[in-house]
Amino acid sequence: MSKQKTASKAILQYLTGRGQVRTERLREAICDPAKRESPSPKMFYKYLSELVESKRVTKFEFSRSEVCYSTPDWVEYENKITQGKVDHVRTIEKKLEKLVSVPSGLAGTVILNDNIEILHSVYLDIKDMHSWATLAKLRNPKENSAAINNILTGTYPDLMEKFSKVIGKFEKHRAEIIEDLLYMDQQSVHKEEFVQQDGF
Repeated sequence: MSKQKTASKAILQYLTGRGQVRTERLREAICDPAKRESPSPKMFYKYLSELVESKRVTKFEFSRSEVCYSTPDWVEYENKITQGKVDHVRTIEKKLEKLVSVPSGLAGTVILNDNIEILHSVYLDIKDMHSWATLAKLRNPKENSAAINNILTGTYPDLMEKFSKVIGKFEKHRAEIIEDLLYMDQQSVHKEEFVQQDGF
């Protein structure tokens, strides 16, 4: 397990069931110099900020000197993420609207590369949406969440169909686009693995 995952897991475990915990108390509990795997205060704040951004931790800022954190219950977390995913659909559609036809010559090469960057960004957004909804469904298989089911059976297939149709508009460059997307996706995986192995 990477150092970031270890620290993030420790933060989540400490907050679970404790209600709102003040920053200082949380930092002291996680940044234990006696434990070799403990993060430095600087990295602790970085990991905590990322947990807040991902909505796995809720931040309560009463004043500059009084800030508390807690873990939301699953329903609250699920609702926030699901709504965020649904709202993000329009952002994905706007990205697709930026694609332009590819002329011949050097200018066409530049435009094609720009299009591929946009398509890769859209692909990652769609994949992230589907992955989250799938894991959320697996967490509570007996719970029939209409919002999550809608992502899996409606939003995701619709976006993939749009994505496929857009690539179809560049039929002449289809093979090159797919090859580049596969390469970029693999690079993203390697980059994530490298970040996870990074130290405190």
